[in-house]
Amino acid sequence: MIHYLKLLYIAVIGTYTLFGHWNVVLPVRAALVMFLLLMLFVCVHNAFIEFVVKRAGLILVIISISAIGIFVTSLNGKGFDILLEYTLRNGVQPLAILMSSYLMAQFAGPMFVVRTFLFFAGLTGVFAIFQAVGFDFAWQAREWLASFQDHEPALRSYIAARVRPFGLSLTPIVFSYHIAAAYVVVQMIYERGLIGSRVYFALTLGNLAIAAANGTRSLLLGILIAAVLREVVKMRVKSLLTLAVVGLICGAGLVILQNYDSRVVSFDDESALGRFTLYQFGLRLAADFPFGLGWSADVGEYASFYWEYVATGVNAEAIFRLDVHNAYLNFFLTYGLLGTIVIVACFLIDPPRFMHIIWIFFAYFIHGFFHNNGVFLGDYFVWVAFGLYLWLYQPAEAGAPARSRVPAVSPSR
Repeated sequence: MIHYLKLLYIAVIGTYTLFGHWNVVLPVRAALVMFLLLMLFVCVHNAFIEFVVKRAGLILVIISISAIGIFVTSLNGKGFDILLEYTLRNGVQPLAILMSSYLMAQFAGPMFVVRTFLFFAGLTGVFAIFQAVGFDFAWQAREWLASFQDHEPALRSYIAARVRPFGLSLTPIVFSYHIAAAYVVVQMIYERGLIGSRVYFALTLGNLAIAAANGTRSLLLGILIAAVLREVVKMRVKSLLTLAVVGLICGAGLVILQNYDSRVVSFDDESALGRFTLYQFGLRLAADFPFGLGWSADVGEYASFYWEYVATGVNAEAIFRLDVHNAYLNFFLTYGLLGTIVIVACFLIDPPRFMHIIWIFFAYFIHGFFHNNGVFLGDYFVWVAFGLYLWLYQPAEAGAPARSRVPAVSPSR
C-alpha cells in the first residue's frame, strides 16, 4: 500500500506545481490531496490519530485562522461562494498538505518527501532558466499547460507576452514561493545531516540560479541573507571560505545578469521604489480597518479615498491595481486584529519554538516581506516544508538523539 501512497503523493505535488487552475467541479489539486489524506487515514489510522492528538494546538491555530477569515469576510458582505472557496484555499488545503507531508515523511521516509518536492521545484525551475535564455519550447510548454486550465484572460496574455520567466508554475510569484520553500527544505536536510556540504552548496547555487532566471529580487535576497547568516553563525574557517566563494560566484552572476539586462540588478525601477507607496497605502488602510477586510478583498476599491496621501509617491497609481505587496501587512488586512492575536499567542505559548521556525524559514519570510502571498494567504508549498519541519525537528523519544528519528519506518499494515 505504501507504494500507492507514494504515487498519490507525487501526483499531489505535481498537480500543485503544474495545474494550479485545473478545475473539474472542484480544483483537482484539492480533490487529490483530500483523497490522499483519506487514504492515509485508512492505511495508517493510528499514526493519523497520533498526529491529531500531538499537534492539536497547531490544528487549532489553522482552524482558528480559518474561522476568523470566515467571520471577517462575512462582516464585509462576501457571499457563500467566496467563503467556501477561501476556506478550502486557506484552511482545508494547508492542513491536508501539512498532515500528508508529515505522515508520508513518517512512512515513506523524509527523503522521499524531499526528493518529490525538490524534483518538481527543479522541473519548473529548469524551464524558467530555459525561458530566461530564450528557448521557445519552454514557453510553449507553459502555453500547453494553460490550454486546459481555467486561466483568466489577463494570465493568458501574460503567458503570451513572455516577459518574466516562471517555468511551468501558475504565475511568477507562485513560482517564487515554491523556490523559497524548496530552499528552506534544502537548508533543513543539510542541518539534520541528510545531505553533505557539497550537495547543499550545489542545491543552494541551483536555487539562486533559478531565482535569478525568475527575476524576483526578494527571493534572491532571502536566500542570500539566510545562507550568509548561517555561515556567519558558525564562525569557522571553512564557513569564511564558503562565504568568499559565494561572494565570487554572486559577483560573476551579477555581471552576467547585467549583460542580460535582468530586473534582478535594478533597484531604482518603479516596481522596487513603488513598494513604499503601496506600504504607505496599506498602513493607512490597516489603521482604518483594524478588524480586517476579509478574504477576496480588493484594496484598489479603497484607493480613491487615500489618493491625497500617496499621490506624490513613486508609481502612486499602482494603488488602484495592485495589492500592498507585503505578506504581513496583507495578513493584517485580511484577518485583522483577531488573526494577529492568534499569531502573537503562538509566540507567547512557546517563544523558543516560534523563533526557531522564523530562523529555519528566514529566507521564505524575507521574500514574503515584498509580496502578497504567504502563510494563510494562498501559498501551499510552505505547508510541505512545514510538514517536513515537524518531522525532522520533533523531539527524540526515550532520550535518543533527534536525528535517530529520521529514517523511515514501515507501516503496520
